Amino acid sequence: MSASTPHQPVPPLDPISPEEQLAAQAAGETSPLSEAQAELAVQQAKNAELAEQYLRAQAEMHNTRRRADEEISKARKFAVESFAQSLLPLA
Repeated sequence: MSASTPHQPVPPLDPISPEEQLAAQAAGETSPLSEAQAELAVQQAKNAELAEQYLRAQAEMHNTRRRADEEISKARKFAVESFAQSLLPLA
């Protein structure tokens, strides 16, 4: 297997007709396809949840960084004001 070999697309699975699904469910049978589809749905939901958590964490990190930058800027401003006020009585 070569690293330059392009990935071949996976052919779509033949869907089971609704009648076949109902018959399998009534008989208490589950097909590998329906199990795989159910597992795929679960994994897609989990993926969507994790993607949302990632975006929220990224936004929180951005907001924390912005607030820290603002606090540093205010601290510098007030430090300069305090220094200037301490020099006024000397002048």
